[in-house]
Amino acid sequence: TVTAMPDGRVLIVGGASLDEGNRGCQDTIEIFDPATGISAVAGKLLAGRMAHAMVPFKKEGVIISGGWVEKPFERSRTIEYYDFTLGQTSDIGHLATTRAEHQMLWLNDAEILVAGGKQLFYGAPTELPPLVEGEIFKVLQPQQKVN
Repeated sequence: TVTAMPDGRVLIVGGASLDEGNRGCQDTIEIFDPATGISAVAGKLLAGRMAHAMVPFKKEGVIISGGWVEKPFERSRTIEYYDFTLGQTSDIGHLATTRAEHQMLWLNDAEILVAGGKQLFYGAPTELPPLVEGEIFKVLQPQQKVN
């Protein structure tokens, strides 16, 4: 998942790797500087994930939710905060529902709408219907955990 940072650089979070010996969900956080063409590792997620959602948080960082995680490979309901200035990730809560391939949108200064997503899980013979309901995640200070 990719988002623009306030200073024009690009934040790249998680994703999937198909490289031999390193297949699966990635836990890396990278910053790409288009002015120099250089990408550098800037941190790690608490768990490797792909098909997650991400929204900017003020000018300090991003909030990352859900997606597919490994060990075991399943949908996640965790929410992490990545602070640009500190290069650190912290657990700030959980969604009510596990979600992958969903969307997040700020409703106001303290609430994020989390909507949609898929219910396919590893090993399932067929895809279940998509999630049609949404939920509201209330954001406190990033250092405060919400359950």
